[in-house]
Amino acid sequence: MLFRSGISGRLSKAGEVDSYVIAGTQGQVVRIRAKTRSIGLATLLKMTLSNASGATVAETPVDEADEWGFEFTFPDTAAYQLRVSDLLKRGGPTFAYWIEVTNQPWIKIAIKPDPNTRESRILEPISGATFLDVTIQTSGYQGPFQFELQPAIPGLRIINPNVPARVTDHRLFFACDQNLEPTAIGPIRLIAKQSEGGDGSTLVSTLPLRRLKTPHQPYPPSTIDGSISYAGVPTGAPFFQVEFPAGLSLAAPFKSHVLTGTVKRLKEEFKEPVTVLSATGPAGWSVQPALDKDTLRSE
Repeated sequence: MLFRSGISGRLSKAGEVDSYVIAGTQGQVVRIRAKTRSIGLATLLKMTLSNASGATVAETPVDEADEWGFEFTFPDTAAYQLRVSDLLKRGGPTFAYWIEVTNQPWIKIAIKPDPNTRESRILEPISGATFLDVTIQTSGYQGPFQFELQPAIPGLRIINPNVPARVTDHRLFFACDQNLEPTAIGPIRLIAKQSEGGDGSTLVSTLPLRRLKTPHQPYPPSTIDGSISYAGVPTGAPFFQVEFPAGLSLAAPFKSHVLTGTVKRLKEEFKEPVTVLSATGPAGWSVQPALDKDTLRSE
């Protein structure tokens, strides 16, 4: 049976330790994680789980994650004790916490916290494209995911929304078509859904990126979590074009052809690398493009 429960508390005094009894069932997996920074609290919640004899059987790791947690499989049916405290032994009105206790899988997906990542995108109809890197952390679920835009924006789509199982880093590519309004503007969010074994979904968080970009604001409001802004602009002059030799032809008796083209940059200030997102050929032919710097090889 799946279950999920929550514990809320406050460490009112420095050095305070709160204790809770967890009923364990032999063979059952329990996942325990804290929520503090994500809800605007300063607490660095350290948690330990001990058995009836007082021996520690599980505890939170101390690492660079914003919030800590662990999972444990009960070896017997017995009462276990969960002890929680602040890592730095602090206390006071602001040192509250929320603890989730569940046997359901938990999923944490976020925009990769890279200082070069932009939180807004300008997109042209037809030729507009961009990407976002995401990190994927899970416990209890190692299957594939499917990403969706929320809300759906006419003319904007994710080219590679399906992510295979056990992937921890993924680059999502976005492309536009003629249905994108050049005057469109607004916020969008990304939702990741389990493709197998249930209907779980999670918001793709932007809080780790926010904290990196605005270190003076260690606890950004949760209401802005996941928000990415976009704006449409009128179609302008292209940044580059791909040139192939003239007079190319495909002959059906041959199983494959190799075509080599060159990426010609049309604006001097455009120095970014070019990525081939997709390629299509005539009916009955498949195309496998490979780009090496500014040389495009299609086979």
